[in-house]
Formats: sequence, structure tokens, C-alpha cells
Amino acid sequence: EHIKKIMEKYPYFAKGVIPAKMYDGVDHDTQTIGVKAVLVTDASQSDEAVRAVVKAILDNFDEYKKLHPALNLVSKESLLEGLSAPLHPAAEAVYKEAGLLK
Repeated sequence: EHIKKIMEKYPYFAKGVIPAKMYDGVDHDTQTIGVKAVLVTDASQSDEAVRAVVKAILDNFDEYKKLHPALNLVSKESLLEGLSAPLHPAAEAVYKEAGLLK
């Protein structure tokens, strides 16, 4: 209930779970909230550069998820949840090509 209230007031927060055994002595899943890690650029960044980064993440998603334990909980679909800024047009195009956006 507390998480729901916070997320209604601050939509840039995302629900999360800290999995059991992520930390020593914690043997149960812990419900939590946090902010999403988001790559940000401005309109001056080239479409080619944005496209290359987003496509590299999506095309190598299993390797990407190995970069940090918290990424084990990320799905391709969840990359688009809770964004507080509009997508760069080139990023949007890559997500559409991947079938993640309509």
C-alpha cells in the first residue's frame, strides 16, 4: 500500500524486488521501490550513435544483464516502463523494430 501511494505521487519510481540471498543474511525477497537507470542524451546526439547504443543493448541483452546483479530482474519490456522523459526518435525506432513499441 505504501509503495502504491509513493508511486502515484512520484511516477518516476519503479517497483522492485531485492531477491533473497542478494545480500548476506537476507533469506527472503524484499519488496522495494527505486529509480530506474536511464541513458539520457539531448537532441544534438546523432541518430546513428543512439541507434547503435540501443541496438547493442537489445541485441546483446543476455550479456547486458550480466553487467550488474540488479539487471537480472530487467526485461526488454521493462526498459520502457516508468520513463520520465521522451525517447530519442532513433531509440524509439529501434524499440519499434524490436517489436517492443507499436
